[in-house]
Parts: sequence; structure tokens; C-alpha cells
Amino acid sequence: MISAGLTGPTVRAFSTRWPRCGSRSSCSAKRSRTRAAWPGAFRTASPKGSRRSTRFRRFQDRHVETKLLSDLVARPEVRLVFVVGRGGVGKTSFACRLLDAVKTGEAVDATSPPAADAIVYLSAANGRRVTVPNLYADLCRLLPDARARELTTAYANPVQTTTGKMEALLQEFRSSRVLVLLDNFEDVVDPERLAVRDAELAEAITALLNAPPHPVMLIVTTRLAARDLLVEQPGRQARIDLDEGLPSPYAENILREMDVDEKLGLRTASADLLNHARERTRGYPRALEALFAILSADRNTTLADLLGETTTGLLPENVVRVLVGEAFSRLDPVSQQVQQALAIYDRPVLPAAVDHLLQPYLMGLASAPILGRLVNMQFVRKQGGRYYLHPVDRDYALRRIPRGEPADREAEPAVFSQLALLHRAAQYFRAARPDPERSKSLDDLAMLLAEFDMHCDGEDFERGCNVLLSFNNLLEHWGHYRLVAESRLGRYTEAIRRLEQALEIARDIGATREEIFLLYQIGWCHGELGDTGRAVELLQASLHLAEGTGDVVAQGNTLSLLGWYCGKLGQVEQSVDFSRRAVEMLRDKSNATSFATAVANLAGVLLDAGQYDEAIALATESLATDPDSVNLRNWNHGFIARAHLALGRVSDARAAAERGRAADEPENNPNVLVLLGIACLRQQDVEAAAEAFEAAVAQADVVLQFTRNFNALDSKAVALTGLALCGDRSRLADAVAVHRAARAINRDAGVMRRVAWLNEQMAPADAAGRV
Repeated sequence: MISAGLTGPTVRAFSTRWPRCGSRSSCSAKRSRTRAAWPGAFRTASPKGSRRSTRFRRFQDRHVETKLLSDLVARPEVRLVFVVGRGGVGKTSFACRLLDAVKTGEAVDATSPPAADAIVYLSAANGRRVTVPNLYADLCRLLPDARARELTTAYANPVQTTTGKMEALLQEFRSSRVLVLLDNFEDVVDPERLAVRDAELAEAITALLNAPPHPVMLIVTTRLAARDLLVEQPGRQARIDLDEGLPSPYAENILREMDVDEKLGLRTASADLLNHARERTRGYPRALEALFAILSADRNTTLADLLGETTTGLLPENVVRVLVGEAFSRLDPVSQQVQQALAIYDRPVLPAAVDHLLQPYLMGLASAPILGRLVNMQFVRKQGGRYYLHPVDRDYALRRIPRGEPADREAEPAVFSQLALLHRAAQYFRAARPDPERSKSLDDLAMLLAEFDMHCDGEDFERGCNVLLSFNNLLEHWGHYRLVAESRLGRYTEAIRRLEQALEIARDIGATREEIFLLYQIGWCHGELGDTGRAVELLQASLHLAEGTGDVVAQGNTLSLLGWYCGKLGQVEQSVDFSRRAVEMLRDKSNATSFATAVANLAGVLLDAGQYDEAIALATESLATDPDSVNLRNWNHGFIARAHLALGRVSDARAAAERGRAADEPENNPNVLVLLGIACLRQQDVEAAAEAFEAAVAQADVVLQFTRNFNALDSKAVALTGLALCGDRSRLADAVAVHRAARAINRDAGVMRRVAWLNEQMAPADAAGRV
């Protein structure tokens, strides 16, 4: 099924939070305007009080890894490098050291740095999170103004795929390297599945890996490597592991250089004592900083005293965390709460934000001098007048705050709990957000989405939905329903719950347009869960409202999806009728993608009706109407392949399936690969058939990582049956088990008829009746 969406973008799941890493980006280029302050390594001048550049000046060792990263940057075929290591091991400093050399042209380790024309930095160091809108906007800033405006307008097209948007953008970069650093990427990686949680971000990075030649390269620092990305175009990416801490004398040098005023005795400490400190900290840079922070917070403790305390026996897995906790415990209570306030915000903020958050607990607090002291003591980072925490410090400080109860949000006197603090943080961003009617740019969304983030982190979903609805026009204009919705791909049950909360709000405030949109999306989610009957009911309710408003595009899109679901139920005549009405309704409505999608869906339901030649003609028309849509290329070529198979044109079916395979659409890839395998099997090309069926199983498993999707299960079952026919009889038992799993979710007559038809198409290759 292809979903065009309504007047907003298609929403497939509803997220309640942004990815928790990443941040405000900065761009530096010979041909562009610098729009924000660089992190320390990239600035031409450091703001007063910033210690970040000092951290890079005292960078130690990593000579081999730096040479490797430099060589990879110089190789044009490499598009993605993962820098992987434990928290506090120095991943960001390592990457920024080379990028600083790239920017200045200065040699690093006596070697000239690779050339690059521009650098984009997405990191917690400057407040712009690692999201597709931020990545896209900052790459656009490197382009001439006129072209940047055109691409920004194209980005606002809610029905264009992320892949299409990224491909169009990447084509603008022709020659010199553009380096993009995505810092602390682990916060957008699911720790259990080791897959990117934000589906749109995963799609954008996959597009970057698969696109025609371009010079844009991602450098990703992370504690968790995303397996779903590692298997994508492995020849175009690399991985650098920073598993070990700094050896001697580099770790000892860092300790000496941090003691700028020589008041902690580190500069004059004996070599044996500093070596002992290196051994206890494993040489991890963040652990060394935490050691320094402990000594700064407790001037009555010497390094020798500290090394003789309870740090004995620390393991590599927890040395940073334990030392960070020890340093935190030696702070005074006010400084601890200031650090906890930064942990709540989880992004760089001004001292005023900290003062606002802690006002009920610390009357008259002026946090600026405290924050300055914490920066000097290596507890807090500073960038451009804003303050934030290292991820390890943030996690520790946050764990020290009780989660609390929903009643804490409005409690008097104020309760010091996560839910209460997140509610108050949302109020801070609400006061700072722009007027919805005057918001015109992506940057205007920062305060809005920060407020939304705080509400949803605090499980206050009703207020979060209210925030989105109040900015409906701006969100829709910039395609942020997609950003908000697709980051939890496949979590349909959770999506339904949250969409229904938004639906209740929309009804309460009389937002009919939003109600139409939300009913459509809830129906889509029910359909993906296998509850097709409920999906049809919701879509009919959406259609009824759309008819009352006169919104023809909404009516056409909803009719098209209704037609598809009626086909699943086996109601072929009703399915064709709805689909034909949708096509006529959307014709000449200046919305090429919606029209092309409706035509494609009609082609698909006509296959169920046995009208194969018309299905081919319609799929071809859909391709011509919107030739740039990867989604439509994948689906339409799959429909054409099915029609040719039904008509006995096996060579034509194979060619069409090959064309569909070339257009990557994760939802439908397994179906197209199954058709390719069947065509190859019918041609007795067993080796090619087995390759296609194996690929279909792998692609289905990608979808099944997110949810028990019956469509993916059906494709996998047919592919396993095909592998059994290719000679691997052991796959037959698996095919039966997967088929049963699919039927446990959905038993729609039309769905089972389609699966049976696919199995029948393999019968000519099973003359002996083996399967």
C-alpha cells in the first residue's frame, strides 16, 4: 500500500520525544556564511570563559587512529566513519582534533591534513540536535542563497520522501569534501536492537550512502554502533574503535596541564604518582577530568589521598562512571542542583534557564558564577554563553533525581522530582517560543520542539499534543509531522494511543482539519496492525469529515487508502470503485504525488480483479507522473512485475522486478524481491532466484525488527518457500512457521488470496511436488 497522506505528510507512528543526542549545528565553508559559533576546535575566536579550545590544545596520543581517520577522509568513496568507544574515552576530542586541522590547514602529527571545503557540526556542544531537518538546513547553508531557498521550499513538500529530498540536496555538492560530524550518536540508537530509533534519520543516512557520487561524508562519534547502518553499503563506510585509554606519558600530561594555577599539586607530582593515577583511571580522558574535578571540589584531599581511597579495583567498564559520581558527591548541594538542572534540560542553555528551573527551590539564585566555577572545575561544558553536561555526567546527575508522580507538576510547595522539573522546563521554553503566526523558518521551531520534548519526557502527553496543534500550520509547512511521527517506526500500538490523545484535543478545540488528518493516521496504524476492519471504519469517518469541509485532496487520499484496505478484505468491486473515484478526484489538482499515488494504488487493486493490462498501463502512468519518487518506482515496478507474471511474461516480470529492486523502499522491498525470485525460478535460474529470496528474507527481517508486521511475515514465508524450491529443504519448516505467525495477526480474505497466488506462481518450478 502506498499512502500519500492528506494535506500534511504521511505519518506512520507518533513519537513523543526527539532523539536525545545531538544539537545545534555550525557550518564553516569557503563559499558559505558561518551562521553559529563553532565548538572550540572550529572557532576562529573562543568566547570568554570557554575552556573547550584548551581541551583540544592538550590533546594527547591517538596518532595511529588520527592517521587512519585522515586517510579515510581523503578517500572519496568513503561516506561514513563510525568512531566507537566507551563514554569518556575521548571520541569527540579525537574527531575534533582532525577537523580543527582541516579547518586551519595546520599539520597534525607532522602530517598535512586532508582537504575539505566545509564542515558541519551537529552536537550537544551547541544545542542543535541530530535530526534530518537540522542536517538538511545546515547543508543548505553551504549553498548559494537562491539554490538554498529552492531546496528549503522543496523540503517543505510533505509528500516527498526523505530519500528524495536528500538525493536532491546531495547533487548540489560536486567536488570538494564536506565533512559532517554527528556527535554522541548513541542517543538516537536503540540499545537493544542497535538500530537508529529515528526512522527519518536512518533513511537520510541510508540515502547518503546509496546516492550517486557526492563529496559529503559523515563522521559519527558514538558509544553504540548502529547495526542497521553498518550493513548498508559496507564498502562506503569504516569503523574506528577507541577501546583503550591514553598510555603513558599522555595521560599524565593531561593531568599536569589541567592544573593551570598549580594549586592542586599535579604539575609537581612525582612520575610514579601520576602513573598510578593513569592506571586507576585506565587513561580515559573523562576519568582524568573527573579526577581533577574531585581535587578541585575538595581542596583538603590530595591526589595521593584520593588514590588510596575506595577507587581500588575499578573496572574499565565503570571507572568513568564511578569517578564522575565521586566528583559529584563532593560538590556543595547548590552546585549539585545546578548540575541537575542542566541534566533536565539535556541541551545547552543560558544561566537564566537554570535560574528559572531552580527558583522554587533556591530563591534568588544567580547561577552564572556557579556555572563558571563548574566549568573551570571540569564539571560543566560551556559553548557560546550556554552550558551543558558531558553525557556521562548528565546520566549520573539525572539518576540522582527521583522520577516523582504526575501530581508533582503542580504541587505546592514544589517537589524536587524529574516530572516537576521537566514541567517547569517546558514552561521556560513556552515563554521563549515565537508567535505561531509569525514563525517562518526551521529555526523558529527550536523553542517549540524543546517545549514539546520537555512535556513528553515528563509523560505529559496532552500538553505535548496541545503544543503541536497550536503550531499546526508551521509544523505542516516544514514536514515536522514526519519528524515527530516516524522516529518510532513500527510502534503502532503506542502510536495509536498518542494519536488518539491528539484526536481528543482536536475535537475539543474544534480543529476539524486536524481531526481528518488524525483519523486517517490512526486508521493507517490499525491497518498495519492487521485490524483492517477497524482501519476502514476510521477512514470512513475521516472521509465523512473531509466531505463536509470540501477538501478534495483529503477526500481523494482517503478514498485511495480505503480502496486498498477493501482489497485486503477481499471486497474487490468496492476496492476498485473507491480507487477509481480517488483517481478522478485527484486528477488536475496540482498535486502530482497524490495523483500518482492514487493511480498506483488503483493499479494494485486491479491486479486482484484480474485486469492486468490496465494495471500495467496505470503503473506506467504513475511512474511518468512522478518519476522522482523512489517509493512509487518501487511499488509500481512491483505491480508491473505481478501483472507480467500473471500473463506468463516471465522475462518482462523479471526486468520489472529488477527495476523495482533498484528503488529502495524498505516497506515494499521484500515483496519486490519475492517477485524477482519467482521470475528467476520460473526461468530456471536457481542461483539468481536463491539470491533474491535470501535478500527478501533479510529485508523482511529489517521490517520485523520494529514490529510483527504481517505483510513482512507473508513475504518472508513465500521467500522461504522459494528457497526450499531452490534446494534448501530445511527452509520449508521455517516457511510454515512464519506463515502461521502471519495468519495469527491477519486473516483477511484478500491478503490470503494474494499469498496463495504468489505460491501458485512457483508451482511450475515444483513439477515433482516437493513443496
